[in-house]
Amino acid sequence: MISRTTLGLITATATILLAGCDGGTALTPPSADFARTGANATSAPCTYVQSLNPKPGYFPRTKLMAAIWTTVSFKNCGASFPVRAVLGGHRTGYVEADPWTGENSFNALPRWDVWTSLPGDTRVYSTPTIDQEPVDVASSYDIWVNVYNALTGEVIESRTVTVLTPATPVVVLPVP
Repeated sequence: MISRTTLGLITATATILLAGCDGGTALTPPSADFARTGANATSAPCTYVQSLNPKPGYFPRTKLMAAIWTTVSFKNCGASFPVRAVLGGHRTGYVEADPWTGENSFNALPRWDVWTSLPGDTRVYSTPTIDQEPVDVASSYDIWVNVYNALTGEVIESRTVTVLTPATPVVVLPVP
């Protein structure tokens, strides 16, 4: 569990572009009195993506291909509109077509609709492990999740984590 103070520092220094939880106003970094309590306390900014955890490894039963297993957790933040989240990824350095429509490019991973929430909901939801396999070994992938206003398609939060898949092991045979 991350404390409110730590979350505030992460939010203030993160390079992730977050949109406000009220449907579009930009977040501002927490003020110096972020950790105070009482009537003058500053409330914590809402973050829709609570966690994004991609884990690279080898494709089952082979070390010639890799796999990425990802879990994500979300919170609606009580928005007045339905919220939709899409998980995807692509090789680092390549650009995808359109993550909203699902158009794919050669270097993109499949997209998954991982979460939809009704207006006003504030519960935290976690996905089961999502398999993205097979993928190339010794390759860098950007795993991303975009949170959308499900009515307008507007991106309200985006988070990306870069992972490196393992290399194919080198087998050294003894010289006879």
